[in-house]
Amino acid sequence: MTLPEGTEASAAICNKKPMNFGNIVKDFLMRASEEERITFGVYGCAKLMEANPDSVGLCVLAKAVPADVSVDIQNTLMEAHCVEHNVRVLKVDSSEKLEKILSLHYKNNKEGSPPHRPPAEYTCILVQHAKKEVPADEMLLACCDEMMTDGVLFHHPLQLPI
Repeated sequence: MTLPEGTEASAAICNKKPMNFGNIVKDFLMRASEEERITFGVYGCAKLMEANPDSVGLCVLAKAVPADVSVDIQNTLMEAHCVEHNVRVLKVDSSEKLEKILSLHYKNNKEGSPPHRPPAEYTCILVQHAKKEVPADEMLLACCDEMMTDGVLFHHPLQLPI
Protein backbone atom coordinates (compact mmCIF):
# COMPACT_ATOMS: atom_id res chain seq x y z
CA MET A 1 0.00 0.00 0.00
CA THR A 2 1.36 3.42 -0.85
CA LEU A 3 0.68 6.37 1.38
CA PRO A 4 -0.05 9.89 0.17
CA GLU A 5 2.87 12.31 0.16
CA GLY A 6 3.59 13.70 3.58
CA THR A 7 1.97 10.79 5.44
CA GLU A 8 5.32 9.51 6.68
CA ALA A 9 6.05 12.92 8.18
CA SER A 10 2.55 13.04 9.64
CA ALA A 11 3.00 9.59 11.16
CA ALA A 12 6.07 10.84 12.99
CA ILE A 13 3.81 13.39 14.65
CA CYS A 14 1.71 10.57 16.20
CA ASN A 15 4.10 10.09 19.08
CA LYS A 16 5.24 13.70 19.38
CA LYS A 17 1.99 15.64 19.27
CA PRO A 18 -0.59 14.97 21.97
CA MET A 19 -3.78 13.79 20.34
CA ASN A 20 -6.71 11.66 21.32
CA PHE A 21 -5.95 8.57 19.28
CA GLY A 22 -9.05 6.86 20.67
CA ASN A 23 -11.32 9.46 19.05
CA ILE A 24 -9.45 9.14 15.76
CA VAL A 25 -9.97 5.36 15.84
CA LYS A 26 -13.65 5.88 16.75
CA ASP A 27 -14.16 8.14 13.70
CA PHE A 28 -12.30 5.66 11.49
CA LEU A 29 -14.48 2.76 12.66
CA MET A 30 -17.71 4.72 12.26
CA ARG A 31 -16.71 5.72 8.71
CA ALA A 32 -15.82 2.11 7.86
CA SER A 33 -19.12 0.92 9.32
CA GLU A 34 -21.08 3.43 7.24
CA GLU A 35 -19.24 2.20 4.13
CA GLU A 36 -19.85 -1.45 5.09
CA ARG A 37 -16.14 -2.29 5.17
CA ILE A 38 -16.23 -4.22 8.45
CA THR A 39 -16.26 -7.98 8.97
CA PHE A 40 -17.35 -9.19 12.40
CA GLY A 41 -16.41 -12.25 14.45
CA VAL A 42 -13.51 -14.65 14.35
CA TYR A 43 -15.13 -17.00 11.84
CA GLY A 44 -16.02 -14.29 9.33
CA CYS A 45 -12.64 -12.63 9.79
CA ALA A 46 -10.78 -15.91 9.28
CA LYS A 47 -12.73 -16.55 6.06
CA LEU A 48 -11.86 -13.06 4.74
CA MET A 49 -8.20 -13.43 5.71
CA GLU A 50 -8.04 -16.77 3.93
CA ALA A 51 -9.76 -15.49 0.77
CA ASN A 52 -8.35 -11.96 0.42
CA PRO A 53 -5.88 -10.77 3.09
CA ASP A 54 -4.66 -7.90 0.87
CA SER A 55 -8.08 -6.23 1.14
CA VAL A 56 -7.70 -5.84 4.91
CA GLY A 57 -6.21 -2.66 6.34
CA LEU A 58 -6.73 -3.18 10.06
CA CYS A 59 -7.63 -5.92 12.52
CA VAL A 60 -9.22 -4.74 15.77
CA LEU A 61 -9.10 -7.15 18.68
CA ALA A 62 -11.08 -6.32 21.81
CA LYS A 63 -10.98 -7.75 25.28
CA ALA A 64 -14.12 -9.74 26.00
CA VAL A 65 -16.26 -8.40 28.82
CA PRO A 66 -16.41 -10.38 31.03
CA ALA A 67 -13.03 -12.01 30.40
CA ASP A 68 -13.27 -15.19 28.35
CA VAL A 69 -10.31 -17.54 27.83
CA SER A 70 -11.67 -18.95 24.56
CA VAL A 71 -11.94 -15.41 23.11
CA ASP A 72 -8.36 -14.70 24.19
CA ILE A 73 -7.17 -17.86 22.41
CA GLN A 74 -9.13 -17.02 19.25
CA ASN A 75 -7.79 -13.47 19.26
CA THR A 76 -4.22 -14.74 19.67
CA LEU A 77 -4.65 -16.98 16.63
CA MET A 78 -6.24 -14.16 14.61
CA GLU A 79 -3.41 -11.81 15.62
CA ALA A 80 -0.82 -14.34 14.42
CA HIS A 81 -2.70 -14.78 11.13
CA CYS A 82 -2.82 -11.00 10.62
CA VAL A 83 0.87 -10.52 11.45
CA GLU A 84 1.73 -13.31 8.99
CA HIS A 85 -0.11 -11.37 6.25
CA ASN A 86 1.21 -7.92 7.26
CA VAL A 87 -2.19 -6.70 8.46
CA ARG A 88 -2.06 -4.05 11.19
CA VAL A 89 -3.39 -5.17 14.56
CA LEU A 90 -4.99 -2.79 17.04
CA LYS A 91 -5.93 -4.04 20.49
CA VAL A 92 -8.68 -2.18 22.30
CA ASP A 93 -9.86 -2.29 25.87
CA SER A 94 -13.49 -3.40 25.53
CA SER A 95 -15.78 -5.24 23.16
CA GLU A 96 -18.71 -3.38 24.74
CA LYS A 97 -17.24 0.00 23.78
CA LEU A 98 -16.52 -1.30 20.29
CA GLU A 99 -20.14 -2.41 19.95
CA LYS A 100 -21.38 1.04 21.05
CA ILE A 101 -19.09 2.81 18.58
CA LEU A 102 -20.11 0.60 15.68
CA SER A 103 -23.79 1.13 16.50
CA LEU A 104 -23.49 4.93 16.56
CA HIS A 105 -23.92 5.56 12.85
CA TYR A 106 -27.34 3.89 12.93
CA LYS A 107 -28.44 6.28 15.67
CA ASN A 108 -26.85 9.33 14.01
CA ASN A 109 -28.39 8.61 10.61
CA LYS A 110 -31.72 7.35 11.97
CA GLU A 111 -31.40 4.19 9.89
CA GLY A 112 -33.11 2.12 12.55
CA SER A 113 -31.46 -0.44 14.76
CA PRO A 114 -28.06 -1.94 14.10
CA PRO A 115 -28.07 -5.61 13.09
CA HIS A 116 -28.15 -7.90 16.12
CA ARG A 117 -24.82 -9.59 16.70
CA PRO A 118 -23.78 -11.71 19.67
CA PRO A 119 -21.28 -9.90 21.94
CA ALA A 120 -18.49 -12.29 20.88
CA GLU A 121 -18.74 -10.89 17.32
CA TYR A 122 -17.30 -7.59 18.61
CA THR A 123 -14.10 -9.11 19.98
CA CYS A 124 -12.58 -9.43 16.50
CA ILE A 125 -13.27 -7.21 13.51
CA LEU A 126 -11.47 -6.58 10.24
CA VAL A 127 -11.64 -3.28 8.41
CA GLN A 128 -11.15 -3.46 4.66
CA HIS A 129 -9.41 -0.71 2.70
CA ALA A 130 -11.63 2.06 1.37
CA LYS A 131 -12.39 1.97 -2.34
CA LYS A 132 -10.93 5.46 -2.70
CA GLU A 133 -8.11 6.96 -0.65
CA VAL A 134 -9.24 8.79 2.47
CA PRO A 135 -6.41 10.92 3.93
CA ALA A 136 -7.71 10.52 7.51
CA ASP A 137 -7.72 6.72 7.12
CA GLU A 138 -4.22 6.70 5.65
CA MET A 139 -3.01 8.88 8.53
CA LEU A 140 -4.52 6.51 11.09
CA LEU A 141 -2.97 3.47 9.43
CA ALA A 142 0.42 5.22 9.27
CA CYS A 143 0.14 6.02 12.99
CA CYS A 144 -0.71 2.35 13.67
CA ASP A 145 2.39 1.32 11.70
CA GLU A 146 4.56 3.62 13.77
CA MET A 147 3.09 2.50 17.08
CA MET A 148 3.39 -1.17 16.09
CA THR A 149 7.05 -0.59 15.25
CA ASP A 150 7.52 0.94 18.71
CA GLY A 151 5.62 -1.98 20.31
CA VAL A 152 2.95 0.29 21.78
CA LEU A 153 -0.08 -1.40 20.23
CA PHE A 154 0.95 -4.95 21.08
CA HIS A 155 1.43 -4.36 24.79
CA HIS A 156 -1.09 -1.66 25.68
CA PRO A 157 -4.72 -1.92 24.55
CA LEU A 158 -6.13 1.36 23.32
CA GLN A 159 -8.69 2.95 25.65
CA LEU A 160 -11.68 3.63 23.40
CA PRO A 161 -13.93 6.59 24.17
CA ILE A 162 -17.62 5.88 24.60
